[in-house]
Amino acid sequence: MRKIGILTLVFSLSVLNVWSQLYSRQMLQMTDLNPHFRGARYSGVSGAFSAIGPDLSSVTDNPAGIALIKSSQFSFTAGGMVHQSNSTYMNSTAVADRLGVPTFNAIGFGVTTEGSHRWSVGLTLNRLADYNQSLTFSGFNPMNSMAASHAITATEITNSLGLPPDGISDSNAPFEVTNAYLGWLVNWDSTSNSYQAPASDSVYQNGRYESRGGFYEAAMSLGRSYLSDRVHVGFSVGIPFMNHKNRLIFNEEEGSSTDRGLYRSEQRTRVQNEGFGINAKFGIVLKPVDGVRLAAAVHSPTRMFITENYNAKITSYVDTPVTPSSGFCLPCEEESPRGVYEYSMRMPWRANVGLGFVIDRVGFLSMQYEWTGLNEVQYFFGSGFGELGREINKDIAETYRNTHNVRLGVELAPGPLRFRAGAHATSSPLASEEINGLFWKHGISGGFGVVGKNMALDFSYVQNRQNQRDMPYENFGEASPQVISENTQHYVGVTLSMRLQ
Repeated sequence: MRKIGILTLVFSLSVLNVWSQLYSRQMLQMTDLNPHFRGARYSGVSGAFSAIGPDLSSVTDNPAGIALIKSSQFSFTAGGMVHQSNSTYMNSTAVADRLGVPTFNAIGFGVTTEGSHRWSVGLTLNRLADYNQSLTFSGFNPMNSMAASHAITATEITNSLGLPPDGISDSNAPFEVTNAYLGWLVNWDSTSNSYQAPASDSVYQNGRYESRGGFYEAAMSLGRSYLSDRVHVGFSVGIPFMNHKNRLIFNEEEGSSTDRGLYRSEQRTRVQNEGFGINAKFGIVLKPVDGVRLAAAVHSPTRMFITENYNAKITSYVDTPVTPSSGFCLPCEEESPRGVYEYSMRMPWRANVGLGFVIDRVGFLSMQYEWTGLNEVQYFFGSGFGELGREINKDIAETYRNTHNVRLGVELAPGPLRFRAGAHATSSPLASEEINGLFWKHGISGGFGVVGKNMALDFSYVQNRQNQRDMPYENFGEASPQVISENTQHYVGVTLSMRLQ
Protein backbone atom coordinates (compact mmCIF):
# COMPACT_ATOMS: atom_id res chain seq x y z
CA MET A 1 0.00 0.00 0.00
CA ARG A 2 1.49 3.36 -1.01
CA LYS A 3 1.71 6.14 1.54
CA ILE A 4 2.21 9.86 1.83
CA GLY A 5 5.70 11.24 1.29
CA ILE A 6 7.13 14.03 3.45
CA LEU A 7 4.33 16.49 2.77
CA THR A 8 5.25 20.16 2.95
CA LEU A 9 2.52 21.56 0.68
CA VAL A 10 -1.18 20.93 0.15
CA PHE A 11 -1.95 19.11 -3.11
CA SER A 12 -4.89 19.62 -5.40
CA LEU A 13 -8.16 17.87 -4.54
CA SER A 14 -7.56 15.11 -7.10
CA VAL A 15 -4.25 14.16 -5.49
CA LEU A 16 -5.74 14.35 -2.02
CA ASN A 17 -8.35 11.82 -3.13
CA VAL A 18 -5.60 9.26 -3.73
CA TRP A 19 -4.40 9.53 -0.13
CA SER A 20 -7.96 9.38 1.22
CA GLN A 21 -8.52 6.02 -0.44
CA LEU A 22 -5.26 4.64 0.92
CA TYR A 23 -5.88 5.68 4.51
CA SER A 24 -9.52 4.61 4.46
CA ARG A 25 -8.41 1.10 3.47
CA GLN A 26 -5.90 1.10 6.31
CA MET A 27 -8.73 2.07 8.67
CA LEU A 28 -10.71 -0.93 7.49
CA GLN A 29 -7.87 -3.30 8.39
CA MET A 30 -7.38 -1.81 11.84
CA THR A 31 -11.06 -1.86 12.82
CA ASP A 32 -11.65 -5.46 11.66
CA LEU A 33 -11.37 -7.06 15.10
CA ASN A 34 -12.53 -10.62 15.59
CA PRO A 35 -13.02 -13.17 18.39
CA HIS A 36 -10.96 -15.99 16.93
CA PHE A 37 -7.69 -15.50 18.82
CA ARG A 38 -8.89 -15.42 22.42
CA GLY A 39 -9.63 -18.27 24.82
CA ALA A 40 -10.45 -21.63 23.23
CA ARG A 41 -13.78 -21.92 25.06
CA TYR A 42 -14.75 -18.44 23.89
CA SER A 43 -13.60 -19.10 20.29
CA GLY A 44 -15.31 -22.49 20.14
CA VAL A 45 -18.72 -20.81 20.33
CA SER A 46 -17.71 -17.98 17.91
CA GLY A 47 -17.43 -15.47 20.74
CA ALA A 48 -21.12 -15.58 21.66
CA PHE A 49 -20.20 -14.96 25.29
CA SER A 50 -21.45 -11.51 26.23
CA ALA A 51 -24.30 -12.98 28.31
CA ILE A 52 -22.52 -16.13 29.49
CA GLY A 53 -19.25 -15.70 31.32
CA PRO A 54 -17.40 -16.45 33.40
CA ASP A 55 -14.51 -16.48 30.93
CA LEU A 56 -11.60 -14.07 31.01
CA SER A 57 -11.76 -13.61 27.24
CA SER A 58 -15.38 -12.46 27.41
CA VAL A 59 -14.51 -9.26 29.30
CA THR A 60 -13.17 -7.85 26.00
CA ASP A 61 -16.78 -7.80 24.75
CA ASN A 62 -18.58 -7.24 28.06
CA PRO A 63 -16.57 -6.26 31.16
CA ALA A 64 -19.49 -7.41 33.35
CA GLY A 65 -18.23 -10.94 32.65
CA ILE A 66 -15.55 -10.44 35.30
CA ALA A 67 -18.30 -10.09 37.92
CA LEU A 68 -19.57 -13.61 37.07
CA ILE A 69 -16.44 -15.44 38.19
CA LYS A 70 -16.88 -17.11 41.58
CA SER A 71 -13.26 -18.04 42.21
CA SER A 72 -9.92 -16.55 41.31
CA GLN A 73 -8.48 -17.98 38.10
CA PHE A 74 -5.70 -17.83 35.55
CA SER A 75 -5.72 -18.74 31.84
CA PHE A 76 -3.24 -18.84 28.96
CA THR A 77 -4.02 -19.33 25.24
CA ALA A 78 -1.78 -20.09 22.27
CA GLY A 79 -2.71 -20.87 18.68
CA GLY A 80 -1.87 -20.86 15.01
CA MET A 81 -3.41 -20.03 11.65
CA VAL A 82 -3.39 -21.15 8.01
CA HIS A 83 -4.41 -18.51 5.47
CA GLN A 84 -5.60 -19.38 1.96
CA SER A 85 -6.37 -16.85 -0.77
CA ASN A 86 -7.81 -17.15 -4.27
CA SER A 87 -7.40 -13.87 -6.14
CA THR A 88 -8.80 -12.54 -9.42
CA TYR A 89 -6.99 -9.78 -11.33
CA MET A 90 -7.83 -8.80 -14.91
CA ASN A 91 -9.82 -12.04 -15.30
CA SER A 92 -6.82 -14.14 -14.19
CA THR A 93 -6.71 -16.16 -10.98
CA ALA A 94 -3.91 -16.98 -8.53
CA VAL A 95 -3.76 -19.07 -5.35
CA ALA A 96 -1.58 -18.52 -2.28
CA ASP A 97 -1.34 -20.33 1.07
CA ARG A 98 0.44 -19.17 4.19
CA LEU A 99 1.06 -21.16 7.36
CA GLY A 100 1.12 -18.83 10.33
CA VAL A 101 3.70 -19.33 13.05
CA PRO A 102 2.40 -20.29 16.51
CA THR A 103 1.23 -17.20 18.35
CA PHE A 104 0.44 -16.08 21.85
CA ASN A 105 -3.26 -15.19 21.84
CA ALA A 106 -4.43 -14.40 25.36
CA ILE A 107 -3.50 -14.38 29.01
CA GLY A 108 -5.78 -13.48 31.89
CA PHE A 109 -5.90 -13.28 35.66
CA GLY A 110 -9.05 -12.72 37.74
CA VAL A 111 -9.54 -12.25 41.49
CA THR A 112 -12.87 -12.14 43.30
CA THR A 113 -14.26 -11.91 46.81
CA GLU A 114 -16.79 -14.37 48.23
CA GLY A 115 -20.57 -14.18 48.50
CA SER A 116 -23.41 -13.00 46.26
CA HIS A 117 -22.28 -9.35 46.46
CA ARG A 118 -18.81 -9.90 45.03
CA TRP A 119 -16.15 -7.47 43.89
CA SER A 120 -14.02 -8.83 41.06
CA VAL A 121 -10.89 -7.55 39.33
CA GLY A 122 -9.45 -8.83 36.07
CA LEU A 123 -6.20 -8.25 34.18
CA THR A 124 -6.24 -9.50 30.59
CA LEU A 125 -4.16 -9.31 27.44
CA ASN A 126 -5.91 -10.46 24.26
CA ARG A 127 -4.93 -10.67 20.59
CA LEU A 128 -7.81 -8.98 18.76
CA ALA A 129 -6.58 -9.22 15.15
CA ASP A 130 -3.92 -11.04 13.15
CA TYR A 131 -2.42 -9.33 10.10
CA ASN A 132 -0.36 -12.27 8.79
CA GLN A 133 -1.41 -12.73 5.19
CA SER A 134 0.01 -13.31 1.71
CA LEU A 135 -1.79 -12.54 -1.53
CA THR A 136 -0.54 -12.99 -5.11
CA PHE A 137 -2.12 -11.76 -8.34
CA SER A 138 -1.28 -11.46 -12.06
CA GLY A 139 -2.90 -10.57 -15.38
CA PHE A 140 -2.75 -8.59 -18.63
CA ASN A 141 -3.92 -4.98 -18.25
CA PRO A 142 -5.08 -3.43 -21.57
CA MET A 143 -6.33 -0.17 -19.98
CA ASN A 144 -3.53 1.47 -17.98
CA SER A 145 -0.19 0.93 -16.25
CA MET A 146 1.53 1.74 -12.98
CA ALA A 147 4.08 3.86 -14.83
CA ALA A 148 1.31 5.87 -16.50
CA SER A 149 -0.36 6.37 -13.11
CA HIS A 150 2.90 7.81 -11.74
CA ALA A 151 3.19 10.08 -14.80
CA ILE A 152 -0.33 11.45 -14.27
CA THR A 153 0.32 12.03 -10.57
CA ALA A 154 3.60 13.81 -11.34
CA THR A 155 1.79 16.04 -13.86
CA GLU A 156 -0.98 16.86 -11.38
CA ILE A 157 1.55 17.80 -8.69
CA THR A 158 3.66 19.87 -11.11
CA ASN A 159 0.61 21.80 -12.36
CA SER A 160 -1.03 22.32 -8.96
CA LEU A 161 2.17 23.53 -7.28
CA GLY A 162 3.57 25.46 -10.26
CA LEU A 163 6.78 23.43 -10.37
CA PRO A 164 9.31 23.43 -13.20
CA PRO A 165 9.58 20.20 -15.26
CA ASP A 166 12.46 19.00 -13.08
CA GLY A 167 10.79 19.99 -9.81
CA ILE A 168 9.59 16.55 -8.63
CA SER A 169 11.30 15.53 -5.36
CA ASP A 170 10.66 13.67 -2.11
CA SER A 171 9.58 16.93 -0.47
CA ASN A 172 6.54 17.42 -2.71
CA ALA A 173 5.62 14.03 -4.19
CA PRO A 174 5.03 10.46 -3.00
CA PHE A 175 8.18 8.40 -2.78
CA GLU A 176 7.00 6.08 -5.58
CA VAL A 177 6.51 8.99 -7.98
CA THR A 178 9.91 10.48 -7.18
CA ASN A 179 11.56 7.10 -7.73
CA ALA A 180 9.76 6.74 -11.06
CA TYR A 181 10.95 10.19 -12.12
CA LEU A 182 14.58 9.56 -11.13
CA GLY A 183 14.47 6.07 -12.67
CA TRP A 184 13.33 7.35 -16.11
CA LEU A 185 9.86 5.79 -15.84
CA VAL A 186 8.24 9.22 -16.14
CA ASN A 187 9.74 11.90 -18.38
CA TRP A 188 8.66 15.43 -19.21
CA ASP A 189 7.24 15.91 -22.70
CA SER A 190 7.41 19.59 -23.73
CA THR A 191 4.95 19.00 -26.57
CA SER A 192 2.10 17.95 -24.29
CA ASN A 193 3.44 19.79 -21.21
CA SER A 194 3.02 16.64 -19.16
CA TYR A 195 4.94 13.65 -17.92
CA GLN A 196 4.77 10.54 -20.09
CA ALA A 197 5.48 6.85 -19.37
CA PRO A 198 7.18 4.26 -21.61
CA ALA A 199 3.98 2.17 -21.65
CA SER A 200 0.60 3.71 -20.87
CA ASP A 201 -1.40 0.50 -21.27
CA SER A 202 -1.21 -3.11 -22.55
CA VAL A 203 1.16 -4.43 -19.89
CA TYR A 204 1.55 -7.73 -18.11
CA GLN A 205 1.35 -7.19 -14.35
CA ASN A 206 1.89 -9.36 -11.30
CA GLY A 207 2.29 -8.65 -7.63
CA ARG A 208 2.35 -9.89 -4.10
CA TYR A 209 0.97 -8.37 -0.91
CA GLU A 210 2.59 -9.45 2.35
CA SER A 211 1.20 -8.40 5.71
CA ARG A 212 2.53 -9.15 9.20
CA GLY A 213 1.71 -8.20 12.77
CA GLY A 214 -1.21 -8.08 15.15
CA PHE A 215 -3.52 -5.93 17.28
CA TYR A 216 -3.59 -6.50 21.06
CA GLU A 217 -5.42 -5.03 24.02
CA ALA A 218 -4.34 -4.98 27.65
CA ALA A 219 -7.25 -4.24 29.98
CA MET A 220 -8.07 -3.88 33.65
CA SER A 221 -11.68 -4.73 34.56
CA LEU A 222 -13.65 -4.09 37.72
CA GLY A 223 -16.94 -5.88 38.39
CA ARG A 224 -19.60 -6.01 41.08
CA SER A 225 -22.54 -8.37 41.74
CA TYR A 226 -25.81 -7.15 43.27
CA LEU A 227 -29.26 -8.36 44.35
CA SER A 228 -28.33 -11.88 45.39
CA ASP A 229 -26.29 -12.54 42.26
CA ARG A 230 -29.01 -11.32 39.87
CA VAL A 231 -27.30 -8.16 38.57
CA HIS A 232 -23.69 -7.94 37.44
CA VAL A 233 -22.00 -4.75 36.23
CA GLY A 234 -18.50 -4.15 34.98
CA PHE A 235 -16.18 -1.42 33.77
CA SER A 236 -12.82 -1.67 32.05
CA VAL A 237 -10.04 0.53 30.76
CA GLY A 238 -8.16 -0.82 27.77
CA ILE A 239 -4.74 -0.04 26.33
CA PRO A 240 -4.66 -1.39 22.76
CA PHE A 241 -1.41 -1.55 20.81
CA MET A 242 -0.54 -2.73 17.33
CA ASN A 243 2.29 -3.51 14.93
CA HIS A 244 1.30 -3.75 11.27
CA LYS A 245 3.80 -4.34 8.44
CA ASN A 246 2.69 -4.15 4.81
CA ARG A 247 4.79 -4.86 1.75
CA LEU A 248 3.77 -4.70 -1.91
CA ILE A 249 5.96 -6.11 -4.68
CA PHE A 250 4.55 -5.09 -8.08
CA ASN A 251 5.96 -5.94 -11.51
CA GLU A 252 4.86 -4.90 -14.98
CA GLU A 253 6.24 -5.50 -18.46
CA GLU A 254 5.26 -4.06 -21.81
CA GLY A 255 3.02 -6.45 -23.70
CA SER A 256 2.00 -4.58 -26.86
CA SER A 257 3.65 -4.59 -30.28
CA THR A 258 3.67 -0.82 -30.68
CA ASP A 259 7.03 0.89 -31.11
CA ARG A 260 7.70 2.09 -27.58
CA GLY A 261 10.78 0.07 -26.73
CA LEU A 262 11.23 -2.70 -24.20
CA TYR A 263 10.01 -1.77 -20.74
CA ARG A 264 9.69 -3.58 -17.43
CA SER A 265 9.85 -2.47 -13.82
CA GLU A 266 9.52 -3.66 -10.26
CA GLN A 267 8.17 -1.52 -7.44
CA ARG A 268 8.60 -2.41 -3.76
CA THR A 269 6.74 -0.47 -1.09
CA ARG A 270 7.13 -1.12 2.62
CA VAL A 271 4.97 0.42 5.35
CA GLN A 272 5.16 -0.26 9.08
CA ASN A 273 2.62 1.18 11.52
CA GLU A 274 3.12 1.03 15.27
CA GLY A 275 0.72 2.55 17.74
CA PHE A 276 -1.11 2.49 21.04
CA GLY A 277 -4.34 3.91 22.38
CA ILE A 278 -6.88 4.01 25.17
CA ASN A 279 -10.58 3.16 25.52
CA ALA A 280 -13.27 2.44 28.10
CA LYS A 281 -16.08 -0.12 28.23
CA PHE A 282 -19.17 -0.60 30.38
CA GLY A 283 -21.37 -3.67 30.57
CA ILE A 284 -24.18 -5.36 32.46
CA VAL A 285 -25.47 -8.94 32.79
CA LEU A 286 -28.91 -9.65 34.26
CA LYS A 287 -30.38 -12.94 35.52
CA PRO A 288 -34.13 -12.18 35.65
CA VAL A 289 -34.96 -15.84 36.26
CA ASP A 290 -32.89 -18.96 36.75
CA GLY A 291 -31.33 -20.12 33.50
CA VAL A 292 -31.86 -16.89 31.55
CA ARG A 293 -29.26 -14.17 31.09
CA LEU A 294 -29.52 -10.80 29.37
CA ALA A 295 -26.48 -8.66 28.57
CA ALA A 296 -25.51 -5.30 27.07
CA ALA A 297 -22.23 -3.44 26.68
CA VAL A 298 -20.94 -0.19 25.17
CA HIS A 299 -17.37 0.46 24.01
CA SER A 300 -16.08 4.00 23.71
CA PRO A 301 -14.07 4.94 20.59
CA THR A 302 -10.40 4.01 20.89
CA ARG A 303 -8.04 6.93 20.30
CA MET A 304 -4.96 5.49 18.58
CA PHE A 305 -1.60 7.30 18.28
CA ILE A 306 0.34 5.93 15.33
CA THR A 307 3.90 6.24 14.07
CA GLU A 308 4.36 5.25 10.43
CA ASN A 309 7.66 4.25 8.81
CA TYR A 310 7.72 3.76 5.07
CA ASN A 311 9.97 3.64 2.04
CA ALA A 312 9.78 2.65 -1.62
CA LYS A 313 12.13 1.29 -4.27
CA ILE A 314 11.79 1.04 -8.05
CA THR A 315 13.95 -1.01 -10.40
CA SER A 316 13.32 -0.14 -14.04
CA TYR A 317 14.52 -1.41 -17.42
CA VAL A 318 13.96 1.09 -20.25
CA ASP A 319 16.22 0.64 -23.30
CA THR A 320 14.58 3.24 -25.56
CA PRO A 321 14.31 6.93 -24.55
CA VAL A 322 10.72 8.10 -24.20
CA THR A 323 11.66 11.52 -25.58
CA PRO A 324 14.81 12.62 -27.45
CA SER A 325 16.10 14.40 -24.35
CA SER A 326 15.51 11.55 -21.89
CA GLY A 327 18.06 8.99 -20.88
CA PHE A 328 17.83 5.29 -20.21
CA CYS A 329 19.44 2.67 -18.03
CA LEU A 330 19.52 -1.12 -17.73
CA PRO A 331 18.59 -1.27 -14.95
CA CYS A 332 17.88 1.90 -12.98
CA GLU A 333 17.47 1.49 -9.22
CA GLU A 334 16.04 4.28 -7.12
CA GLU A 335 15.23 3.96 -3.43
CA SER A 336 13.57 6.56 -1.25
CA PRO A 337 14.77 7.62 2.18
CA ARG A 338 12.89 6.29 5.19
CA GLY A 339 9.87 8.44 5.89
CA VAL A 340 8.45 8.86 9.39
CA TYR A 341 4.99 10.28 9.98
CA GLU A 342 2.92 10.61 13.17
CA TYR A 343 -0.84 10.99 13.40
CA SER A 344 -3.82 9.74 15.40
CA MET A 345 -7.20 8.23 14.64
CA ARG A 346 -10.48 7.78 16.46
CA MET A 347 -11.77 4.25 16.02
CA PRO A 348 -15.51 3.46 16.06
CA TRP A 349 -18.10 3.20 18.80
CA ARG A 350 -19.19 -0.38 19.44
CA ALA A 351 -22.15 -1.87 21.30
CA ASN A 352 -23.47 -5.38 21.81
CA VAL A 353 -26.41 -7.18 23.37
CA GLY A 354 -26.66 -10.83 24.30
CA LEU A 355 -29.14 -13.51 25.33
CA GLY A 356 -28.17 -16.77 26.98
CA PHE A 357 -29.88 -19.87 28.35
CA VAL A 358 -27.83 -21.79 30.93
CA ILE A 359 -28.68 -25.13 32.53
CA ASP A 360 -26.28 -26.38 35.21
CA ARG A 361 -24.45 -29.60 34.27
CA VAL A 362 -26.11 -29.55 30.82
CA GLY A 363 -24.65 -26.56 28.97
CA PHE A 364 -25.76 -23.30 27.42
CA LEU A 365 -27.15 -21.69 24.28
CA SER A 366 -26.07 -18.13 23.53
CA MET A 367 -26.80 -15.39 20.98
CA GLN A 368 -25.02 -12.08 20.53
CA TYR A 369 -25.44 -9.04 18.28
CA GLU A 370 -22.77 -6.35 17.84
CA TRP A 371 -22.99 -2.94 16.13
CA THR A 372 -19.90 -1.03 14.93
CA GLY A 373 -20.12 2.65 13.91
CA LEU A 374 -17.58 2.29 11.12
CA ASN A 375 -18.39 5.40 9.09
CA GLU A 376 -17.67 7.65 12.10
CA VAL A 377 -13.95 6.81 12.20
CA GLN A 378 -11.75 9.89 11.85
CA TYR A 379 -8.07 10.66 11.27
CA PHE A 380 -6.28 13.58 12.92
CA PHE A 381 -3.12 14.93 11.28
CA GLY A 382 -0.78 17.68 12.40
CA SER A 383 -1.19 21.38 11.74
CA GLY A 384 -1.05 22.27 8.07
CA PHE A 385 -2.81 19.08 6.95
CA GLY A 386 -6.40 20.07 7.65
CA GLU A 387 -7.52 19.65 4.03
CA LEU A 388 -5.94 16.20 3.91
CA GLY A 389 -7.78 15.12 7.07
CA ARG A 390 -11.12 16.48 5.89
CA GLU A 391 -10.83 14.69 2.55
CA ILE A 392 -9.91 11.36 4.17
CA ASN A 393 -12.68 11.57 6.76
CA LYS A 394 -15.21 12.53 4.09
CA ASP A 395 -14.17 9.55 1.98
CA ILE A 396 -14.61 7.21 4.97
CA ALA A 397 -18.10 8.56 5.69
CA GLU A 398 -19.14 8.12 2.04
CA THR A 399 -17.43 4.80 1.28
CA TYR A 400 -18.22 2.78 4.41
CA ARG A 401 -21.25 2.09 6.53
CA ASN A 402 -21.90 0.69 9.98
CA THR A 403 -21.53 -3.07 10.31
CA HIS A 404 -23.61 -5.68 12.12
CA ASN A 405 -22.25 -8.88 13.61
CA VAL A 406 -24.28 -11.87 14.78
CA ARG A 407 -22.85 -14.80 16.76
CA LEU A 408 -24.47 -18.04 17.86
CA GLY A 409 -22.95 -20.61 20.20
CA VAL A 410 -23.81 -23.79 22.08
CA GLU A 411 -21.97 -25.83 24.70
CA LEU A 412 -22.87 -29.30 25.99
CA ALA A 413 -21.41 -30.47 29.28
CA PRO A 414 -21.70 -34.25 29.85
CA GLY A 415 -19.69 -34.89 33.00
CA PRO A 416 -16.13 -33.50 32.81
CA LEU A 417 -16.29 -33.08 29.01
CA ARG A 418 -17.33 -30.00 27.09
CA PHE A 419 -18.40 -29.93 23.42
CA ARG A 420 -18.92 -26.64 21.59
CA ALA A 421 -20.08 -25.27 18.24
CA GLY A 422 -20.76 -21.81 16.86
CA ALA A 423 -21.37 -19.64 13.81
CA HIS A 424 -20.84 -15.96 13.06
CA ALA A 425 -21.53 -13.44 10.28
CA THR A 426 -20.61 -9.78 9.76
CA SER A 427 -22.23 -7.48 7.21
CA SER A 428 -20.14 -5.81 4.52
CA PRO A 429 -18.57 -2.45 5.47
CA LEU A 430 -18.94 -1.07 1.92
CA ALA A 431 -21.72 1.43 1.30
CA SER A 432 -22.03 0.62 -2.43
CA GLU A 433 -25.09 -1.56 -2.93
CA GLU A 434 -23.68 -2.93 -6.20
CA ILE A 435 -20.79 -4.76 -4.53
CA ASN A 436 -21.91 -4.84 -0.91
CA GLY A 437 -23.08 -8.45 -1.04
CA LEU A 438 -19.61 -9.68 -2.06
CA PHE A 439 -17.93 -8.64 1.18
CA TRP A 440 -19.84 -10.31 3.98
CA LYS A 441 -17.65 -12.18 6.47
CA HIS A 442 -18.90 -15.46 7.89
CA GLY A 443 -17.63 -18.64 9.50
CA ILE A 444 -18.12 -21.58 11.81
CA SER A 445 -16.38 -22.83 14.93
CA GLY A 446 -16.16 -25.80 17.23
CA GLY A 447 -14.16 -27.25 20.07
CA PHE A 448 -14.01 -29.44 23.12
CA GLY A 449 -12.53 -29.40 26.59
CA VAL A 450 -11.87 -31.40 29.71
CA VAL A 451 -12.62 -29.93 33.12
CA GLY A 452 -10.96 -31.13 36.32
CA LYS A 453 -11.32 -30.02 39.90
CA ASN A 454 -8.95 -27.05 39.61
CA MET A 455 -7.83 -27.14 35.98
CA ALA A 456 -9.32 -27.19 32.48
CA LEU A 457 -7.85 -27.78 29.03
CA ASP A 458 -9.78 -26.52 25.99
CA PHE A 459 -9.25 -26.73 22.23
CA SER A 460 -10.94 -24.73 19.46
CA TYR A 461 -11.12 -24.50 15.68
CA VAL A 462 -12.51 -21.55 13.70
CA GLN A 463 -12.96 -21.25 9.95
CA ASN A 464 -13.51 -17.74 8.65
CA ARG A 465 -14.33 -16.68 5.06
CA GLN A 466 -14.13 -13.15 3.73
CA ASN A 467 -13.70 -11.40 0.38
CA GLN A 468 -11.20 -8.58 0.09
CA ARG A 469 -10.64 -5.77 -2.41
CA ASP A 470 -7.20 -4.20 -3.05
CA MET A 471 -5.85 -1.72 -5.62
CA PRO A 472 -2.11 -2.00 -6.40
CA TYR A 473 -2.15 1.60 -7.66
CA GLU A 474 -4.58 4.48 -8.18
CA ASN A 475 -5.44 5.64 -11.69
CA PHE A 476 -6.82 9.09 -12.54
CA GLY A 477 -9.70 9.36 -14.97
CA GLU A 478 -10.25 5.61 -15.35
CA ALA A 479 -11.13 2.68 -13.14
CA SER A 480 -8.19 1.60 -11.00
CA PRO A 481 -7.17 -2.05 -11.33
CA GLN A 482 -8.61 -4.20 -8.56
CA VAL A 483 -7.59 -7.44 -6.93
CA ILE A 484 -10.64 -9.32 -5.63
CA SER A 485 -9.60 -12.15 -3.34
CA GLU A 486 -11.53 -14.89 -1.58
CA ASN A 487 -9.80 -15.49 1.74
CA THR A 488 -10.21 -18.44 4.08
CA GLN A 489 -8.54 -18.55 7.48
CA HIS A 490 -8.26 -21.64 9.66
CA TYR A 491 -7.52 -20.94 13.33
CA VAL A 492 -6.68 -23.44 16.06
CA GLY A 493 -6.24 -22.60 19.71
CA VAL A 494 -5.56 -24.28 23.04
CA THR A 495 -6.21 -22.79 26.49
CA LEU A 496 -4.99 -23.92 29.88
CA SER A 497 -6.96 -22.44 32.77
CA MET A 498 -6.53 -22.93 36.52
CA ARG A 499 -8.66 -22.16 39.52
CA LEU A 500 -6.57 -20.44 42.17
CA GLN A 501 -8.87 -20.80 45.17
